[in-house]
Amino acid sequence: MLNLLFNDLHKIHSMNNLNFKELERFSAPKRYLISAEVFKNDDDFTVQFPLAGYTKDQLSIEFEKGFLTVSAEIDEETKFVSTFSETIYVSDNINSDKITAAMENGILDVVMPIEKSKKVKRIKLS
Repeated sequence: MLNLLFNDLHKIHSMNNLNFKELERFSAPKRYLISAEVFKNDDDFTVQFPLAGYTKDQLSIEFEKGFLTVSAEIDEETKFVSTFSETIYVSDNINSDKITAAMENGILDVVMPIEKSKKVKRIKLS
């Protein structure tokens, strides 16, 4: 696959009139890494992702076995393909039925309530 990409790029480069629109056609999708911030209190975890430029329709959010995955793909036929996927381990003690997500001012907030039955019991030393 990589060989084919380089061969195609070489063909384009060797053309007399290099056309950047044609070069875009052969470029691989751009992949981005997104840094997430995780906050925890007694009741829940909140994970924030900076996703300016993405709409909620372009996002996919999944939670399975303690892992939160947020991914997106922008595929504009005339411009470019941009994808990202970020998976982080949060906790097994999450009530997955009550996870909520909201997007505001380019920040995705995912709130994951801790299951009451699995909360850590604090024990005082005597």
